[in-house]
Amino acid sequence: MNKSVSDPVILKPNQRMRGGAVLKILFLLPVVTVLVLLMVFAFYEGRKAYWDYRVQKMCEQDGGLTVFENIRVSAEDYERLKGTHGAIPIPERRSADSAAEYVSDTEITRMHQGTPDVWRTVAMVRSLDGNRPLARWVNYTRRGGDFLTVAHASYFTCDSDIASLSSEIFIVQGVEQ
Repeated sequence: MNKSVSDPVILKPNQRMRGGAVLKILFLLPVVTVLVLLMVFAFYEGRKAYWDYRVQKMCEQDGGLTVFENIRVSAEDYERLKGTHGAIPIPERRSADSAAEYVSDTEITRMHQGTPDVWRTVAMVRSLDGNRPLARWVNYTRRGGDFLTVAHASYFTCDSDIASLSSEIFIVQGVEQ
């Protein structure tokens, strides 16, 4: 029996399904990929938001600067202590030279290690004359936890204007700031 060009081709049911299944897979593959990427991105951003919330709460509880004693500094002492722009540098105890009169002892406590890193920094400023405490500064920081990227890791921290730490402790007299 000869078939003419106008005769319809009859496909068996399993033959019709093969083409449709391939099209479904080709359509679903990018959709599933995008959904998986969105879920992974949401996981990373949710975890960062969780730790940012925790850091904010810890900052509200005990973060910030507490000044125990103010020190009045004359213009001559300001120059001797190498003050600039109204602030006097306060070196870390381990790097301070023998002429230092004021030092900072810093303690860092890891609260969460990995992705993200979360830590608490406590800096105690002391006068070496009697080792008396002048101020205490507490800060919390979250770094990292970002979706996979080649950029620098993001971070979240308390309002950490440590540059003003010195100007809060020392009252400089006779020097324009």
